[in-house]
Amino acid sequence: MIRFYEQREFAKYSLALAVVNNRPGSVKEIEGKVTKISYQNPPGRSAHEVFTNYRDALMKAGDQSLFSCEGPSCGFAMYWQKFNGLYASGGPRDVRFPTVRGRRENGTSPWP
Repeated sequence: MIRFYEQREFAKYSLALAVVNNRPGSVKEIEGKVTKISYQNPPGRSAHEVFTNYRDALMKAGDQSLFSCEGPSCGFAMYWQKFNGLYASGGPRDVRFPTVRGRRENGTSPWP
């Protein structure tokens, strides 16, 4: 179930491409179309299953994975609020953060 959805046609975004010292790192400032989605797992479905299904669908559609982390490898969830706008506290959680480069309708990448 989608808990939060926001899409902006043109906005600035701080893109984290790594985790350094339990925090998002290797940050690149970008601008363009930004979509943020937060999901709640359906009953009986694990976060890993849902994440894997979405990741596989994006890759099948021709998108490119730029960065991805799962669970403790993402560091502390509270440090991601600046990047995804979601609030969390405490240590590592069962979270996933994919960063994907999409394609335009004509098949070209919006990135240089």
